[in-house]
Amino acid sequence: KIDEDTYLTNVKKIAIGLGNVLALTNDGYVYAWGNNRGGSLGQNTYTNCIYATKVKNSTGTEYLKDIIDISAGEIATSFFIKKTGEIYACGWQENYRLGNGVNSKSGVLLPIKLPIEQAISVTAVQGNNPIIMLNNGKTYTVGENYAGELGDGTTTPAIQAKFIEIPKDVVAASKSSYQS
Repeated sequence: KIDEDTYLTNVKKIAIGLGNVLALTNDGYVYAWGNNRGGSLGQNTYTNCIYATKVKNSTGTEYLKDIIDISAGEIATSFFIKKTGEIYACGWQENYRLGNGVNSKSGVLLPIKLPIEQAISVTAVQGNNPIIMLNNGKTYTVGENYAGELGDGTTTPAIQAKFIEIPKDVVAASKSSYQS
């Protein structure tokens, strides 16, 4: 619902995190509701939302638009891909999980543009490691790597987007706790 009497319609994708929910509509807008830990609802606040509310843009003056894919991480993160291939994120930035090079317990309350272009899909694995697929077939990830979940043969966290080799016939990624 977007208010007490009105249901959200025109939804083409739902992404569910740990307490937060995102809905992508057919007209390219994103609605968010639920637990707003870390600012993962993109509302420029830490206040929880009981109704679906449009996600704001990076300045907070308008709404994020022209979105083609969304992902909600298990640990208070949200990712949005625009039709131009730009990727945006908001929420907790601890363990480098947003891909902005910051390791802090503070949140990012409005979506910020990440330094990745040509993105076509994103899956927030374990909430700490988004897997970002590009239109050229390459795949990138960021975030913590305590158990080697980045798949790069190390346990070193990826501070910025890091290329990971995935077999060429993979067309989608999925998420599970501590596995990608």
